[in-house]
Amino acid sequence: MNILLIDAGNSRLKWARLTRGRYRGGGSLGWQAARLPGQIKKLLRLAAPIAQVWFASVAGAEFEVALRRAARAAQLPPPRRVRTRRSAGGIRNGYSEPWRLGVDRWVALIGARQLFPDSALCVIDVGTALTVDLLDERGRHRGGAIIPGPALMAASLIRQTAGIARRARGAAG
Repeated sequence: MNILLIDAGNSRLKWARLTRGRYRGGGSLGWQAARLPGQIKKLLRLAAPIAQVWFASVAGAEFEVALRRAARAAQLPPPRRVRTRRSAGGIRNGYSEPWRLGVDRWVALIGARQLFPDSALCVIDVGTALTVDLLDERGRHRGGAIIPGPALMAASLIRQTAGIARRARGAAG
């Protein structure tokens, strides 16, 4: 049986299927609120047969509700939510309030640590947001940053600056 792993971001669902601890394929798809229930049903069919579903989400409650409903309809066990902790997977969270480090950043740090044990790392993720996190060689999270990703940054600059907006429209500035 497969374990389905889901990373629900702000604009994309990424997924992987594990069989006996080995990667057996995955993918990603853009998601939209209006189509979310159907997209999750399709994902559950693609990954079948499934014994467990684990998910990390920054997508909000709407995603979790849709996932739980689809899993129940498919007669699957309740999906298990991954949460940011003080420490796990060889990582010690650098925030005094662990929940302040987004779960997407948390699992990326754990994955990077597994790939490069005992190494100091800079983990960068670019999506809706751009995140940068530093990890020392002992696995301690040394801090990080989150800023708008390229599309949000460009949209903001075009919307908020007259000169860039003119150039984007092709007008001489």
